Amino acid sequence: MVAFIVGFVIGLAVMGFIMWKMMPGMMIVTKKSKLSVDEAVEKIQQEAPNVGWSIPHIYDMDGTLSDKGYKGLKKIKILSLCKPEYAYTILSRESDRKVSAAMPCRIAVYEDDMGRVYISKFNIKLMGRMFGGVVGDVMAKVAQEEEAILKGIVS
Repeated sequence: MVAFIVGFVIGLAVMGFIMWKMMPGMMIVTKKSKLSVDEAVEKIQQEAPNVGWSIPHIYDMDGTLSDKGYKGLKKIKILSLCKPEYAYTILSRESDRKVSAAMPCRIAVYEDDMGRVYISKFNIKLMGRMFGGVVGDVMAKVAQEEEAILKGIVS
């Protein structure tokens, strides 16, 4: 019986370590873009309203940091996306307001040192599964709509 308990505890520890190492790679989804940074941003701006999303702000990270004296970054744009219906569904429930820390949804479009362009975002589908309930239902819809917005942009 002692051997079983020790084996079980060691198994849990190993599994916990493996999950701890894997989670960062699972939480952020990055895909290569078929378009330049500016073209990808423009395409996202065109596609988002087609599925009911607005883009209240676009952060020009390389421009902002350059203005502050930090020069030499490749292009990096971060788009904040919002769908009021989904935001209200989550924010109207006191028990789910903690999720506001991850709102609005963000999509980053950036260039690497070789000039390749990537789209990076949270794995909303996985996050939704972790939360479950109303948040999980909303995030499942968000994930589908993000795919529709990014269709034709990512490889």
